[in-house]
Amino acid sequence: EISACLVGSEMCIRDRHTVVKPYSRFLKASNTVYLYLIIYTIMHLAICIWGIVRSLRFTLKSMEQNCLHPITAAGHTYEIFIHTYSFSGAYTNKRSNENSLNLNFTEWKLLHPDHIYVENQDDFDKNINYSSYSTHGDPWNNNYISMKNHIRALNSLYFLANKVEQESKKRIYNGIIYLRPDVTYLNELPVYLLEHIPHTLFLPDFHRSCQGGEYNDRMAMGDLQSGLIYGKRFSSALRYSQYKQLHSEKFTYDHLYTHQVSVKEIPFRFRRTRANGNYHTRDETAIISPRYQKTDQEYTTTTALRFIYNLLEDITLHKVYIWNHDDHENLYCKPNSYLTLQLSLIHISEPTRQAEIS
Repeated sequence: EISACLVGSEMCIRDRHTVVKPYSRFLKASNTVYLYLIIYTIMHLAICIWGIVRSLRFTLKSMEQNCLHPITAAGHTYEIFIHTYSFSGAYTNKRSNENSLNLNFTEWKLLHPDHIYVENQDDFDKNINYSSYSTHGDPWNNNYISMKNHIRALNSLYFLANKVEQESKKRIYNGIIYLRPDVTYLNELPVYLLEHIPHTLFLPDFHRSCQGGEYNDRMAMGDLQSGLIYGKRFSSALRYSQYKQLHSEKFTYDHLYTHQVSVKEIPFRFRRTRANGNYHTRDETAIISPRYQKTDQEYTTTTALRFIYNLLEDITLHKVYIWNHDDHENLYCKPNSYLTLQLSLIHISEPTRQAEIS
């Protein structure tokens, strides 16, 4: 039985599953603010956080403010699942200019997870044959360092996806959100999309090729089925690597395309954050919140000049960055199906998908 209540100026109509109430996103015109009604379901979500928690003390506030708070503010609930690694010795990542750092492998405690799994990375490395994934060479051209990190990340995601699937037999999860602990989130996660666009996986709209055939692999949000397919990419990584380079963004695209997952890119932005709290050199100026993004951005960098810029970046190990040669961070190009979120308005665009798996 449905009951109605009136509290102050806010009306709500409730049954066991559905709430109708004024939604606090605003449409502004001539200094007039309009409230409108949306219908949403109270959801229970699985928040999956994967990888080394090397900079969580710097990124935690942004995760709480822009990812977790929007969930609880809308009346939803969540459980946090974390899979991370520990290892002996110091941490070094030449690609991100992090050298001989002593990490605190217990930073995950800052998130008070409901489920925590810490795997020994040294043992994982001993038990996996990395060379078997290198049939078509090194996608990053850095002696397979980044490819090893990619495989470790895929293992971490795979573990979490399986755990959520196991727990889903005990309780209902209306969606999964995959978040990295080593990025600073710049704008609010549009969690309400899970209610209004079902059977869809939402991915960030940057850090992938403007030519198509790639998806950003650092965050995902979707229904349970789509989320599990995304999280279990590791199960097909070895086979894929026999036909193509195991490039993270290309692999993500091909895997989701092969499994016929409906994907929409969304303007959800974040900056890669290092163990010392510094942003990645490119992200510090290139990655911005959608509210600060220019409209109708145009770039005219020639192919030859772009080659020189890329060469300079490679020589300097990306310590030098030339802003912004042909939208290198890909904020403005739209090669894939995407949502434009303008306050309360949602616009859907469907370009042709360009890549197919062999």
